Amino acid sequence: MMLTPDHVQSIVIENTQYLHMNAQLIDIFEGELCGYIIKELKDQLSEQTYKHALTRLCPINVLPKFIDKLTNIYQTSVTREVIDGNEADKKLLDWYLEKIDVNSQMNSGNELFNLSKAALIQPYIHKGIPNLRVILNDRFIAYSNDPICPDKPTHIIIKAGRHNDRQIYYTYSDTEFMISNEDGEVERELMILSDNPDGINDVGRIPFVYVNESKYRVQPKLDSDTLRIVKLLPVMITDLNVAAMFQSFSIMYGIDMTDENLIMAPNAFWHFKSDATSDKKPEIGQIKPQVDYDQVLRLIQSELSMWLGTKGIRAGSIGSLEPDNLASGISKVIDEMDTFEARQKQVSYFEAAESDLWDLILHYMHPYWIARKEIDATGKFSPNARVTAKFAVQLPTQTRGQVVKDQREEYAGGFTSRRRAMVKLNPEMTAAEIDELIEEIDLERGVVIEEVPAEKVEEDIPA
Repeated sequence: MMLTPDHVQSIVIENTQYLHMNAQLIDIFEGELCGYIIKELKDQLSEQTYKHALTRLCPINVLPKFIDKLTNIYQTSVTREVIDGNEADKKLLDWYLEKIDVNSQMNSGNELFNLSKAALIQPYIHKGIPNLRVILNDRFIAYSNDPICPDKPTHIIIKAGRHNDRQIYYTYSDTEFMISNEDGEVERELMILSDNPDGINDVGRIPFVYVNESKYRVQPKLDSDTLRIVKLLPVMITDLNVAAMFQSFSIMYGIDMTDENLIMAPNAFWHFKSDATSDKKPEIGQIKPQVDYDQVLRLIQSELSMWLGTKGIRAGSIGSLEPDNLASGISKVIDEMDTFEARQKQVSYFEAAESDLWDLILHYMHPYWIARKEIDATGKFSPNARVTAKFAVQLPTQTRGQVVKDQREEYAGGFTSRRRAMVKLNPEMTAAEIDELIEEIDLERGVVIEEVPAEKVEEDIPA
């Protein structure tokens, strides 16, 4: 059942906060942090202190590196193969894989999934070439009016820019398509221009792949703590910078003395006379502000580590943060954090997403594009053909030295072959590159290229 334009507008209004939070996360992820930190400081500090804080602003942005660290399931080998198909199906899949940079686009979807717990991916055609695009999470709403499966979207609403100074929405269901505006009206003119005045979805299903981390809601609840922590850390560091600035200047004070003609300059001499009629002795002193930097830095470190712990991520161990290793220390925490469990969960979501993506392309978009003569490819996929994606095995974070040691011991014990050990040590290499490396090592050592017996492991794999 298609939504009415009024209903679409009410759904958008209900999700205003959700879209706004996603917009902030995307802004910060893409590097726009200063504006949000400035607003935080303005809300928290007096006007005079706020002006000083602006000159000492420290925009350390941990979000891009945090997301980048989580997002690597597409940066290792992903293999795709046709199941229950024939040779023609395999050739057609190869054609699509040649035209579409699947890993790059799905990696972008994986980034947004880690950022906002959901991703929306759209196959499309441009100049006869198929491709994928990822819709930013502040530009779409997933909605369901299915009482049996309320976690599965029955409609996708896309914010599609402005027309006649009004926000435009594209709404898709399995059977219908509608263009409406923020006034709750159907945009008939735009629907005619889109060559779909009757609002029929000829594809036969919603032309998107939706990846959702929530098992219970059609749209996930955002973790407000992520947004809060990426703002809080630079605010706390800016506080330290402001404190350091004021700590550099002592406050002079005087008691029962005249301050006429006092000059603040090197080698200046101040002369005071005692008041013979008073029993009070004039005196001068200074107040030197002091800040416990170490305690504040430890607090920052603890809060960052505890936050990572709530995400199922073990933070890297760096000892104690110090003033001279603050930026590098925070960077090292993220560099060395163990994302093993998080990556394992992502694989299960994106295996399902890949299956859905190729079902959409094979059995819906491909026939639709051929019917509209938008692509040059001919033929159709077999009705039962499907594609599965296999991701590289996700391993706990280890240093290369530890991997070398483990593989050497397995090889020495006879639990693996030399070639398999080389594959573990160099997962980014192809089979041909592994063979070339083994041959190169053997030639340098002047040995015959053959499987080396376990007893000679110390000769073949150095300690």
